Amino acid sequence: MTQTATTGEHLPESERQPGWAGWCAHFERRAGRPLPDLAGLGEEVPPAWRAALVWSLARFQLGESHGSGVVSEIHACSLRSIDDHYRAALALFVEEEHRHGEILARIIDALGGRRLTRTWTDDLFRLGRNLLGVRLKMLVLLVAEVIGDAFYSSLAGPLPDGKLRNALEEIIADERHHLQFHCQFLRGEIRNAFALTLLRLLWWPLAGLANAVVLYDHRKTLRTANRSRFTLVRNVLRLVREVDRRLAARSERGAQDPHRRRHPVPPLTARS
Repeated sequence: MTQTATTGEHLPESERQPGWAGWCAHFERRAGRPLPDLAGLGEEVPPAWRAALVWSLARFQLGESHGSGVVSEIHACSLRSIDDHYRAALALFVEEEHRHGEILARIIDALGGRRLTRTWTDDLFRLGRNLLGVRLKMLVLLVAEVIGDAFYSSLAGPLPDGKLRNALEEIIADERHHLQFHCQFLRGEIRNAFALTLLRLLWWPLAGLANAVVLYDHRKTLRTANRSRFTLVRNVLRLVREVDRRLAARSERGAQDPHRRRHPVPPLTARS
């Protein structure tokens, strides 16, 4: 599978870099999309795959359903990259994440699975996020986007054309935009070379730890779907390197200034 994030008029990134108002417009346009049609989904998924797919998607569904606490914290926070447009954009981002959770919940229901209310990996993620300041919480959210993108891409690749693959690819396309959104915020918070170095030194171990957890926790699903763990590692490493490059790129006077542009960064791409 080859998936490329679009850079058309609805994507507030790449060379145009219009700031948080553009992201608000982007999320608002996408908010009205109908949920994917999943009628008859169970008939297109091989019976041997169902239990493993449900097991993994239920865990990701739980993670996609959180995020409201971050919105409340950002509303009470004052940082140079945060303004009212960013607060509104972040709330819309969380709504889009909840939409992903609803899509995954409907997939689980269609496959005869059970939704979860708690997992040890979700507890670990939330604990790590709650122990950190706002900037590092956003870094943890970025890690989650990378892992979700890479895992969904690994699953979608071997699936036959149909409703499940289409639903996962829709989520993957959204995750591309989310990666750009969080990178733009973090770039705007980088004040000097020391801050950039510290951020990058945190980024790689956090992403590596999350990758190791997912490799262990979802090994049966990857095996059932005929995807080697190397495929997931390759997907994660590609996205981790891409994020690292975006964080190291010189920001256009931060996220809130749409007028000065120095080194535009091309859109993220993914291949399974």
